[in-house]
Amino acid sequence: MKNRRAGARFNRSWLLLGLILPFLSASCTSNLYIKVLKPAHINVGDHIKTLALVNRTKPQNATANVVEGILTGEGLYQDKSGVESAFNGLNEVLHNSPRYQVKQTNLFLPGSGAGNVFPAPLPWHEIEKICNAYGADALCVVETFDTDTQVLPSVRVVEEKDKDGNARKRTEFVANLRSQVKIGFRLYDPREKSIRDEFIFTHSLGWTGVGLSPQAAVATLLDKKAATDRVSYAIGEQYAARIAPAWITVERSYYRKGGDPAMKRAYRMAYVNDWDGAAELWEQIMQANRGKTAGKAAYNLAIAHEVLGNLEEARSWCQKAYATYGNKRAREYIYILDRRIRDSQRLDHQMKSVANN
Repeated sequence: MKNRRAGARFNRSWLLLGLILPFLSASCTSNLYIKVLKPAHINVGDHIKTLALVNRTKPQNATANVVEGILTGEGLYQDKSGVESAFNGLNEVLHNSPRYQVKQTNLFLPGSGAGNVFPAPLPWHEIEKICNAYGADALCVVETFDTDTQVLPSVRVVEEKDKDGNARKRTEFVANLRSQVKIGFRLYDPREKSIRDEFIFTHSLGWTGVGLSPQAAVATLLDKKAATDRVSYAIGEQYAARIAPAWITVERSYYRKGGDPAMKRAYRMAYVNDWDGAAELWEQIMQANRGKTAGKAAYNLAIAHEVLGNLEEARSWCQKAYATYGNKRAREYIYILDRRIRDSQRLDHQMKSVANN
């Protein structure tokens, strides 16, 4: 077993974080949670290793911005706070990704668009100047920022029982806060004189407050700025996953018993993260048994090899569990492994610049 795996591609440190959390279920299976590095949605040039973050939402007309704030009830420069929150979310994911180094600038440039309308692109001489100043290979720029935050009141009647068991009705006041934020990003590549990405994210969150009066219900809610900041933070996380590989948690289940007493022992080995030992034992169980027991052992072998980072061998064992022993769980798991193999190939391409450092 160990000799056969010696040449396997386990050196891809970005495949698995190594944090494996087992969760015991009430059935004959146990759930497993693994952190996996998922490839970015788009491919960015290998030469881009350092990103500088720039806020380009400063209004061209400051007076108009003040008037808009008064009419909409939004604080002055609430957009700036929202963009900072978006960059915080972006930074959180990018700093945990091995793909880029990130430089946060304090630049607040004019040119903000609105809604789905991007402003004209920044001039390349200005992009090169900023990149040189911050030692960056590319600029990630927030170009548009638009919010729609509303508080909608309502009333509902709740039926409850008093201490004597008598039914009574009570009126509650409800306030529903809904915050929607739309942010447009551009990714400028000065070496290639290319806009690598231009994308608008729209995201919304909602909160509900209840009180004995409309004012009391509203008082339980976030203020509009805090709501906008939270939605913006989430958009920053989403955009980071678009341009950089990001860690996600996936769930798997494997058999902890079934047909052979050694299945329980192998499960206990896996539970304490001895996946090599568990895999060897499951292989012995499969060879010593037939039917469902052999299918369960083969299926668990697939799980073990995915945990260890050997996706091709995981798929091979999964295919055997289904084709040879008729394990129904393995049929769906094959498709999951196929997606992971395709993702790993994309990840290899995206991580070339890191591997070459």
